[in-house]
Formats: sequence, C-alpha cells, structure tokens
Amino acid sequence: MDGIQYIRDHSEIRDIILSGWDPLLLPTSILEKILKELRSIKHIEIIRIGTRVPCTLPQRIDQDLCNMLKKYHPIFINTHFNQEWNLIIYIKLTWQKEQIILEQKYQKV
Repeated sequence: MDGIQYIRDHSEIRDIILSGWDPLLLPTSILEKILKELRSIKHIEIIRIGTRVPCTLPQRIDQDLCNMLKKYHPIFINTHFNQEWNLIIYIKLTWQKEQIILEQKYQKV
C-alpha cells in the first residue's frame, strides 16, 4: 500500500477521500484493511468515501458493511443521485438501516 505510506509520511494530509472506481464495491474485508490503516494515522482527521453504491446497488449496504464502517467512525459518504427514482429506491431499501445507525450514534452521545 504505497499510498498509505505516502500519507503516513506527509503529516500535512488531514483529509482523505477514497474514490476512483467505487470503494464500496470492494469486498468489506479489503475496505476494512484500508480504513484501519488510515485510522491508525494520527494526523488523519477526516475520511470520506466517494460512492454511487447507495443509488446503484443499495443492497450492498448490508449489516456487515454498516458494522464495519461503525468501527472507524466518523466516515463521511459522498454520493449523488441522477434521477429521483434512484433516491426513492435508496430510501425504501436503507431507511431502516440508517435509523439503526443514527440511533446507535446518538445513544453514545
């Protein structure tokens, strides 16, 4: 992981965006290895994931993925929807999961 080493060596880097192709299409175990490495770097304050998966493959956002992402909180998801029907499908398939994540987050505060 040459990119991870580069980030470790440059303390001026504080904000990371995982993008290119689509990081949420990686197997959960591989994505977790990347996030674990990034979270271990003291000067990294913000981790973002650029993805279209919530609107193109919402079933990918399963409980295993959500549980893994929670370990590396906070992580910001940047996405966009091209058509309103994408958003409707996303809302229907993920609303319950989102509610669980939000409830858990605010119970800890």
